[in-house]
Amino acid sequence: MSTLFHTVIRPALAVTITALMSTASLGANVALLPSTTLIKPVNFNISDLVLNVPTTETAFTGQELLDSIGRYKSLPMTYSAVELDKDPVAKSIALLKRLNVKFNTDRFIPLNDKWFGFQSDEDPSAIFELDSRTGNVHFNAGLKRYNGEESTPNLPKGEEIIQFAAQHLINLELLPPLTEINLQKIELGGLNMAIPDGQRGSKIFEKLKTVRAFRVLNGLEVEGDSRIVMNIGEKGALAGVVFKWPKVGEGQALTENDLIPAVKIREAALSNIQRVIAKTQNPELKEVKLVLYDDGQGIIEPAYHFIINRNFNLGTAVRATELTMIPFDFYLPILNKSRAVFPDMESVRVQPLDGIDEKQGNVGKDE
Repeated sequence: MSTLFHTVIRPALAVTITALMSTASLGANVALLPSTTLIKPVNFNISDLVLNVPTTETAFTGQELLDSIGRYKSLPMTYSAVELDKDPVAKSIALLKRLNVKFNTDRFIPLNDKWFGFQSDEDPSAIFELDSRTGNVHFNAGLKRYNGEESTPNLPKGEEIIQFAAQHLINLELLPPLTEINLQKIELGGLNMAIPDGQRGSKIFEKLKTVRAFRVLNGLEVEGDSRIVMNIGEKGALAGVVFKWPKVGEGQALTENDLIPAVKIREAALSNIQRVIAKTQNPELKEVKLVLYDDGQGIIEPAYHFIINRNFNLGTAVRATELTMIPFDFYLPILNKSRAVFPDMESVRVQPLDGIDEKQGNVGKDE
């Protein structure tokens, strides 16, 4: 059984990645590219995102956070991914040549209308996939070498993990502009393997180290699809990467007429909150944050992100009063003509941050 863990790095540690990345040639990455709209605008009605509201309201703390809606220091921008500057197959093969894994480049595997990939004949768990529209990449060097019941030798630690990750991005020519990396929010973690020890316990083996980077554009955090997650193995070898960081054109400026009135967003937020806190105890609106949302399809748009802490009485006869906190989150777009596809549009009306909703089952954010 494999387990994941992560920790948030101290802000001071982010200086390491700044120093290393600044040694790379970043000119081509920093230059803004002309914007190419990949999805046509559609008329959007925020009432489409309002859930059926219970007839009786549930009190919750943190309601004053809703007052921040519509108070923009400056109007946010919206962004579109630019088309790849070279043939996607040629781009893939160029990347594969820089990876220390032998892939069968003669066998082109279409995955859907935009993703395709290659596999390794030596290790079926080794994969390389590329999004032909955005240039996003999934790479796994293969897990065959990590199947043994022992920890991986010579795993890097602390700042070394960041140094190796940054160097791999430089070598793959995937290093984003430094201004787009949230250096205050770099996460370290890893992948462990646990097996029973025969004494009702487990033996834990360290397999990989992980570093995760988050994106910012024009001062706003980018949530949703945008991220870089890298698995680092023995002696700093690259074991895998999820690179979801499409190049974007210059941000499109917005006007007040482009935005949904703040009162409408607050009404929609209250309606959704009432729906998800019904039958809970001491619910709390934990956060209301203006962010940019990357829908993974080439559009990055401003939206509000709401996080609610919900306490459920899931106790048994032994622990009848025990409360379990299950957070829940959702996004509300702020544009009248939104082009992004939000989680509620894909599956459920409100996507949980983590945990179980009694009517929607297990839904969580992927890594």
